Amino acid sequence: MANSFENALALITIKDEFDQDKDREKYDEFLEIVKDFLAAAIDRNVVATRVNELFQGHKNLILEFKDFLTKKFNFGVSILEKY
Repeated sequence: MANSFENALALITIKDEFDQDKDREKYDEFLEIVKDFLAAAIDRNVVATRVNELFQGHKNLILEFKDFLTKKFNFGVSILEKY
């Protein structure tokens, strides 16, 4: 399972990517997706679908988020593999 430091690095990488794009709204939307998932308001398939759409054109972020989910929550996210 990933530690808190690795979790923070994953979020920083995503934030940095969208800061470079001058697209803070995407980062804020990503945080809402994560918050909803942690609150059990949405399931992992919804998370994967929404993140796939949100990160379209950012393959590196999709792969990093998939890795984060696999390590943190111990499950594969095959829907992210279609990218």
